[in-house]
Amino acid sequence: MLGLWKPFEFEVPKSVPKILLGLMLYFVFLKIDFADVVEHIRDYKRMSYISVLYMLIIPMLFFLLFRIFDRELALGILLLTAMPTGVSTPALSDIVRGNMSLTMSIALITQSVAPLTVPLLFWIVGTKGLDINKLLLLRDIAIMVFSPMVLAIIVKRYFPATVRKTRHLFTSANVLLLFCFVFIAISSQRETIISDPLALIWKAAILYAVFIVLHIAGYWICPRSKKEDKIALSVSAA
Repeated sequence: MLGLWKPFEFEVPKSVPKILLGLMLYFVFLKIDFADVVEHIRDYKRMSYISVLYMLIIPMLFFLLFRIFDRELALGILLLTAMPTGVSTPALSDIVRGNMSLTMSIALITQSVAPLTVPLLFWIVGTKGLDINKLLLLRDIAIMVFSPMVLAIIVKRYFPATVRKTRHLFTSANVLLLFCFVFIAISSQRETIISDPLALIWKAAILYAVFIVLHIAGYWICPRSKKEDKIALSVSAA
């Protein structure tokens, strides 16, 4: 609501959202052990199963479903669902008591394979012209993921007592950072949203339906997993 309010309209440098994401990951890495992330990644069968479902099968199923009604909308849904797990997802997983280490491992794997799977999907459906700068994407991953990770490792090594004493504040800090991230995103698109809000309602309804289905699908793709793992899988899927 603040993002749509005229007095709060302002523009920020494009680097600010990336900085906010990096800060979110910094607080996440302060709470988790990177060795646990590596351990999840080493479970090749599970990671391959999750990646194929999230990056190929689920997007194709959504595309085939929505193509019945509108091909342009189906392509939009395909692009949306084919995107990798966002780097903000571990922070979201922390807020809803999911397994942050598992979420982080899924984010790293899917971010790495996205430059290959996204163009492949659009080639399969017969759409040309989708170009992804692979080097730029990998650079952003390195900056936004590994920089906060290294900083968190250094802080935990030299200031362990401070980290333990302030640990209970990290989730709240991420809620505040997430608020700022959404506020900036909404404010930057204010004119588009308020120019014809009714035209966006049906699209928003469709997106909410898609996200709900993704959450449910993610929660149940590994039915024998622990509850915190299921929550992590659910957040990662959506």
